[in-house]
Amino acid sequence: MRREHSTDTRAKTVGLTEAGKKCVQQTVKAVEKVDADFFAPLGDKVSTFNKQLLLLMGK
Repeated sequence: MRREHSTDTRAKTVGLTEAGKKCVQQTVKAVEKVDADFFAPLGDKVSTFNKQLLLLMGK
């Protein structure tokens, strides 16, 4: 949604509608499930895997 800026009448502010917020919440849940399913074969080695990825990235 677009609204008038509170102090600058030349500007607009944008934000999510309630339907947009609900859509984002549903999408985050779906992505988290896909992520969990994808990495499930690592079992309790997820933390080690993440650390190794960071090493490869030089972080």
